[in-house]
Amino acid sequence: MNFFRSTFFILSIALGLNLFLNTYRLSDRDLGTAWDEGFYAQVARNIAGDLKNLKAPILYTNGVEIDHDTYPPRAKVIIDKPPLLMWLGGILGRLISPSILVFRSVSIAASLIATLAFFLILQSFGNRRNALMGAFIFATHPLLIAYSRVFMTDVLFLALVLLVALFLLKSTDGENPKLAIVCLGIFSFLAFLTRQMSGLPLFLCFIVFIF
Repeated sequence: MNFFRSTFFILSIALGLNLFLNTYRLSDRDLGTAWDEGFYAQVARNIAGDLKNLKAPILYTNGVEIDHDTYPPRAKVIIDKPPLLMWLGGILGRLISPSILVFRSVSIAASLIATLAFFLILQSFGNRRNALMGAFIFATHPLLIAYSRVFMTDVLFLALVLLVALFLLKSTDGENPKLAIVCLGIFSFLAFLTRQMSGLPLFLCFIVFIF
């Protein structure tokens, strides 16, 4: 098969376009997401400063206007805000730099994973050409690009939901259903750690599914 018509080549273009659109002129400047992104970034910086705070993330008020009655200066935030995004940002910030630009790379990576998972889901229905077309449209969708450029839970949760759907399909007709079920459980739990109320139904459905 001609390389330029191959699945790998076309999928690489889709992922490359996604990466380019997500990173084009991206910087540390505020993109209008205001309070939420500031909240996540402050907690991630705190984790990056001391990994002991992975266990109980705390919020520093420096540079973030918050309701002090709801969030004291060293409030534990793990209950109000599920921790996975802040954990990932904090660890990455510790390894590279605790900047908002580094934190936003979590969403960018999740966008690439979501695109690949979306392609594999469509391909499982048997039409590779339609799967490539769908992945291309998905990768360049304005809403995906907009949310991939900010440090928030939206795209990370989307990627995890698509991974749950992918391994659900593989658990029913894949070559290794036991491994698929394990992956299904892991990604369901990670979705719960990303958005509690939105991710809880996925995790509960997984529990029902295995029993």
